[in-house]
Amino acid sequence: MKESVFEVQGEDGLIRRGILALPDSPVATVVVLLPAGLKYHVGPHRQNVKLARRFASAGFAVLRVDPLGLGESDGVLGPAPARVLWRAVEDGAFIDDVLLACQALQARFPGARLVVGGLCGGAITAQLAAAAPPHAIQGVISIATAVTLSAREGEQRPPVSDALARHHMKGYLRKLVSKDAWLRIVRGKSDFRAIWGTIRSMVIRGIACRKPDGYPNENPRFMESFRALQAAGIEHLLIFGTGDNRWVEFQAAVLQPHLNGVLDGKHYRVVTVANANHEIHFSPWQDQTAQFIGEWLDRHFPASTRQVVLPDSREQVVA
Repeated sequence: MKESVFEVQGEDGLIRRGILALPDSPVATVVVLLPAGLKYHVGPHRQNVKLARRFASAGFAVLRVDPLGLGESDGVLGPAPARVLWRAVEDGAFIDDVLLACQALQARFPGARLVVGGLCGGAITAQLAAAAPPHAIQGVISIATAVTLSAREGEQRPPVSDALARHHMKGYLRKLVSKDAWLRIVRGKSDFRAIWGTIRSMVIRGIACRKPDGYPNENPRFMESFRALQAAGIEHLLIFGTGDNRWVEFQAAVLQPHLNGVLDGKHYRVVTVANANHEIHFSPWQDQTAQFIGEWLDRHFPASTRQVVLPDSREQVVA
């Protein structure tokens, strides 16, 4: 396995950069790992680095790429609150950069299959990019994907959803008998704003006696692109930590109402990492995540099913 700098220049003259990990064998499948939201190509807790090296050693080429304005790439993000920039990502701000990188990879590895994925903002970006015609991407890996939208500048933050309020309330009730939780309250370390928001949502809506009614801030492009992947036969792996709010949201907004609770369906599979948080922080959680990805890749995109001859070894591709 070896790593080298990857560069691709767009029509705007700006360069998108990343790190390309290559296996010692010919390349049949290229995996593209996207940044988590506004983070760069290393990923939270170096997760993208670990995944790239692991799967390059297993025979896959793996690119960790930065869209414009992030990491080592040219460009800047406009001055705005973080949540406004998050909203831009959720709306597909990085799609064109992802497709540009994929175009360069197709030129470098003709005939190779492309799998794109990431965590949170990287996951929704991968899904939206794969759903875009002409469907140049054959697989999507979504880790802790976002099914809801952040508030735009000037908008009020969306209310806590029924399902999420229930989830938080259960957690608060469990903590009533926790010594550590009471110590956090005494020391002023608890997030009273979040606690009050949950309680207020429960009281105002009276949800204790009625069923959840969905998500008022659900991303309308999520199910649209999800169905587009299914229609195009694009395989989709979704991974969630059971301790992550994103898992609660996904169950209430997508899994139950749209997928009838089916975890393994037409061109998609949903798996969970027990107790893991949003960023899959601890090593055992990361190992479980990598195992899920590896098994899914071996099933749908085995590294050695066909031999693709590598072209020249240039590190810069202009598309």
